[in-house]
Amino acid sequence: MRSTGPFKRVPQEYALFLDPAPRTQHQRTVLDLPDDTPVLLAGRVVEELLHHEPSVNGFVLKVAGERLGVTSRDFLRLALQSAGQRSSDADRATQPGESTWYKLIRFECTGCDHRIFRVSYDPRDVPECDEPGHGAMRPRT
Repeated sequence: MRSTGPFKRVPQEYALFLDPAPRTQHQRTVLDLPDDTPVLLAGRVVEELLHHEPSVNGFVLKVAGERLGVTSRDFLRLALQSAGQRSSDADRATQPGESTWYKLIRFECTGCDHRIFRVSYDPRDVPECDEPGHGAMRPRT
């Protein structure tokens, strides 16, 4: 584990996703993963997020509700490229199309540009905007 400033101590397997020197804090966009997310699945979710959401230049990574740190699109592009060269995943053995493991869900605030991405949706646990008075976020369909 390593410390990342104001964030919690980071499990080593997730540290590879965190930019050691992000240009901005990207506080308005969050990727919130469940606590049992394997690092390989987390990498696929990150790749999908970057591929399908070109406006996302960086985000806060949360796992099990804990903010681990901040990352950027440029850093992730290089990190995932390097990881792919060392991984058997890079042998093009995966099929094209949507994942059968998860579906990336985007939640948006109705009062500002805050957005949260999750891989699961429980109507009893809808994320709320950090801005006072904004309340529950809505899933984008």
